[in-house]
Amino acid sequence: KGEQNDYYSLLVHGLRKGHLYMDIAVDPRRASSDPNVQRKSSTLLDASLYKNRYYLYFGIVPAVFLLLPYHLLTGSDLSENTAVLLMLVAGLLVYWRIFAEACRRYFPGITTGQYAASMVLLAMGSGAPMLLTYADFYEVAISAGYLCHALVWFGLFKALHAEGKEARWLALASVAGGLAVG
Repeated sequence: KGEQNDYYSLLVHGLRKGHLYMDIAVDPRRASSDPNVQRKSSTLLDASLYKNRYYLYFGIVPAVFLLLPYHLLTGSDLSENTAVLLMLVAGLLVYWRIFAEACRRYFPGITTGQYAASMVLLAMGSGAPMLLTYADFYEVAISAGYLCHALVWFGLFKALHAEGKEARWLALASVAGGLAVG
């Protein structure tokens, strides 16, 4: 069925069951009063253990807006590598769109070489490609923030140039800013 056991897939499985914790059992030895037994128990790193449940504290936004819809549509889990790639590409496309509109508006005389070099700098200068070398739940959260931050800038740019529709674009920027933090 294409199920994975990475943190975000476990969170998606939990969301499908109606709760906010990851769908994974806690090692019963964690509840022991004997410290030696507790030390021998398995545990999830970088997850919060609260009331015998694991919670992912790196943000629910990627799960709600990408991984859960994918799971609902396909019945399988989206790998963290693919999620990171999709969000980085989407964010880059948003930045390229802003740049293209800014060039049309402010730099009509830009040469093809300058335009191409600027596009490469936008793609590589942010450090986002480093997230593709190894994607784990950290990178999923970071790439979601990258995409949301791109949408903030897009909304602000459009609000600056929208005639009579500023509120709509500022609303997009505000929501995206909130999601970037989430």
